[in-house]
Parts: sequence; C-alpha cells; structure tokens
Amino acid sequence: MRRRYLSRDGKHGGERHRRLVCCIFCRAEFPVGEFREHLPDCEERPPELAGRGRHKGFRLTEEHKRKDAAGHRGKKRGPMPEWWKKKIGKAHIGLTRGEKNASWRGGVTPLRNQIRLSYKTRHWRKAVFQRDNFICQHCHQNGVSLQADHYPKTFSEILEEYHIMTLDDAYACAEMWDIGNGRTLCRDCHRKTETWGGRGRGREKAA
Repeated sequence: MRRRYLSRDGKHGGERHRRLVCCIFCRAEFPVGEFREHLPDCEERPPELAGRGRHKGFRLTEEHKRKDAAGHRGKKRGPMPEWWKKKIGKAHIGLTRGEKNASWRGGVTPLRNQIRLSYKTRHWRKAVFQRDNFICQHCHQNGVSLQADHYPKTFSEILEEYHIMTLDDAYACAEMWDIGNGRTLCRDCHRKTETWGGRGRGREKAA
C-alpha cells in the first residue's frame, strides 16, 4: 500500500513533506518523488539489475530510521484476530499434506498411527471427554492427564472386523467414531487395561 501524503491544510495534494531517500548506488539523497524517477536511470546502477523494478535499491535515511523506530518503541502487537487465523489456516490446507510435506518419506507411517493422529480421532476424543465430564471412569479423578479408550470393542477388533486397510476405510467406519464405544481414562488407569500398548494383540497372535 502506498503512503499517502497530506498538504499543510490537511487536504490531499499540495506541498508534500520532504522525506529524503538515499540511493543505494550513488549514495545521493532525493525526495521520494524524485528518487523514483532517478532510480531506473541511475548511472551507478549495475547493468545486471536493469529491469528489476523501480524500487530496487530503495533505502531510507538514518534520520528516518530513527524516527520510525521511536514511533514504534514500547508498542506491542495485539493478539492475532480469529478471522485472520482462519484465513491463514484455509490458505495452507493441502499445502503440507502427503507428498507435498518436506518430511514425506513415501507413506511409511503405520495405519494405526495415521488413524490416531487424524482430525476425526481428535473430534471423537473430545466428544468422549465432554460426555464423561472430563472424569476418569475408573478412579473418578478430575484435572489429570486424560486419554480416550475404545471400549467395550477395542481399537484392534474394529480394524479386523471391518477389514480397515486405509485411512479412508477408517473414516467410513461408523463404529470407529461412535462415542458409545469409548470411555475416558487417566493415564495410570489406561496403563492397567488389558489392551494398553498392544497387549491384546500379542495374546491374539499367540492364540
């Protein structure tokens, strides 16, 4: 956005304030309007920079830098508004997912991890916590680290019963996201369950 200058009587146009700009090539100082006309034709400008725009080499004087810094000193930027956060989020949708991500290694993330880290799991976990009023269903503690556990049908049983092979298959499985098949547990109580850390899968393979 261009800076608009006001005349002494507060109207646009008229005599402009004399803001001087230093040319990076010849080090001469010019008012803003004259500088923009001087820069493309500056004799000291290297030929390899020809055609790169009228603002190439735009530099402010030291006096202007000091005044600008003094005007911003002590001021703090306020929190980012919610509408701006949503706008940034929508602009980045799909730009860092899958093969477009710099950490992409050819799709080596296990399916179980993909499901547990998906957005639908986050929504399901939050819904289970809200239904249980953020209270562990074993020890009835509140204000502790909570986890959502698939129960009575375990996570592994759902994967095997519905033959879930991809993340899209998991999204299409209604029972996977049924809050009636979930319970809220604290971390200590979750560790004591029979399915913590794949214990149930180990017994099934042994059988």
